[in-house]
Amino acid sequence: MALLLRRFVAPTSRMLVRAASSAPAPAGGLGVTGRIPDESEQATGVEKAELQELLKGVNDPFGTEGVKVGAFGTKSAPREIPSHFSSRIVGCCCEEDSEAIHWIHVKSGEPQTCGCPRRQWFKLVPAKGDVSH
Repeated sequence: MALLLRRFVAPTSRMLVRAASSAPAPAGGLGVTGRIPDESEQATGVEKAELQELLKGVNDPFGTEGVKVGAFGTKSAPREIPSHFSSRIVGCCCEEDSEAIHWIHVKSGEPQTCGCPRRQWFKLVPAKGDVSH
């Protein structure tokens, strides 16, 4: 069996390697030959846009991290919540030493309060950048 494999498979694989290495480059100068392309060379669509933003130094290209810390929001100076959409779910730790999170649905327009005794106020603002790919 080993003799058969050596006789038929090895020459065929050598022919395939020779054919692949002598293949012309794709039209337009795009693509790579003789090696496996890395992820930046084969990425398309949203993945390509994400990689380009990461290469520019943007750590959160889609604006998903949100605002984790900040000043307490009052009615006259609400805490600004960036969003690419017309609403966003926000978690509020109403008491400083509490482990419970009060979730509210903040919508664009007028500032809204979380409803806890401390009455923190939030306002949705447009996020920087574009995610409509």
